[in-house]
Amino acid sequence: MRGKIDLGAYRAERGIETETAQRREEFGQASDPYQQAREQASEWLHANFQEILSNPREHEVQVDTAIAQAVAQVRLLPDQARRLRDELRAGILGAGALQKFLDDPAVTEIMVAGREVRLEKGGKIIPALPLGSADEAAAIAEDMAQKVGQRFQRARPTLNITWVDGSRINLVHPSLCPKGACITIRKRDLSRALELADLVTASALSGEIADLLVRAVRGRLNVLVSGSTGSGKTTLLRALANATFNDPNERVLVLEDTEELRLRHPHTVPLIAMKSGDSESGIEVTLHDLFVNALRMRPDRIVIGEVRSVEAMDAIEAAKTEHGGLIFTMHLRRPEELGARMYWISQLAGMGIQQEALTREVYSAVDLIVHLDKLRDGRRRVTRVCEPISEGMKDLFHWDAKADKHHMVNDLSEDRLSWMEDVLASEV
Repeated sequence: MRGKIDLGAYRAERGIETETAQRREEFGQASDPYQQAREQASEWLHANFQEILSNPREHEVQVDTAIAQAVAQVRLLPDQARRLRDELRAGILGAGALQKFLDDPAVTEIMVAGREVRLEKGGKIIPALPLGSADEAAAIAEDMAQKVGQRFQRARPTLNITWVDGSRINLVHPSLCPKGACITIRKRDLSRALELADLVTASALSGEIADLLVRAVRGRLNVLVSGSTGSGKTTLLRALANATFNDPNERVLVLEDTEELRLRHPHTVPLIAMKSGDSESGIEVTLHDLFVNALRMRPDRIVIGEVRSVEAMDAIEAAKTEHGGLIFTMHLRRPEELGARMYWISQLAGMGIQQEALTREVYSAVDLIVHLDKLRDGRRRVTRVCEPISEGMKDLFHWDAKADKHHMVNDLSEDRLSWMEDVLASEV
């Protein structure tokens, strides 16, 4: 179990209060009534409620009560009192100065490099007010890691964590960046349902494509969702899984490096890889290890958040030998690069496989490729749906950029269509 955090000692050790006071003095803010009230309330809070503040997430209701009492100790206008409550709560339970961005549904990504803060809104990057100092960014990074039971330090200069709301967070230690600590938060958008119908409404894909993908996954074809970073692969993968896994008794195993998907399906078993620094024993469990073990756990379905190493070869082997219906994602600039990318992975893994033979096996195992792109204006679109065949990639659907519409250009091959229809008929 994670040890309790002594917040007072934690802040004193890192000189957070001292640095804040020095910054106020530097900018002539020592006499600011609000700042004085904030400091007094914080000191009273930690002096009187140290026990519950040592493990605040287990005493969230009591923390809120304690904050209300602390704010009542100082004289502030109603608006200032609300602001103080929010700031104290963000510091104790949330992400400090970044919490307001996590709470803003319009913000989809938060990027911090030292003092600099930038946000993604509507698919575009905009600057936000900077933090007080680079030290504040480092303190926030350490605090966020501690709040999810991890340690962020020079010995582990990069760290991936999942925040309590499902957001994915990457932390980089200031020893690696001259500007200071880097924090990159890819938010999980809880303000709207991540349903396939929502993506159709947003024109990310057409109704025809959605129908094909649902039938393909239910018909146990193997589907790869490809695209570049931020193109919407995880969003589509989650929506597709939620739309197709409708048998409550079906056992779904989800393998990820960092927990993101969190499917609704009642019989889901999430397995998360572990870096060597994630435990005191120094044990490392890779996606490859998870995949090997997953095959012994009687899976009906396997979903992989992203393949980028030897687990890609595991996915291809499972796609050819198991029940089918595998869904996974991979970074690709375009579908035609799948064979070359798999060959490169096989070489890094020390496999002596000829590229032509490997490409042939990959193209027979992967039944559909759904490729997404992020446009310059921030919109995400499925730009191609392809079927790998011996001659290369056969487009089934493509996106017309000028009309912003998807067009069907080919039918699924007879062999795959027959397989899909037979499975669907057997499950009626």
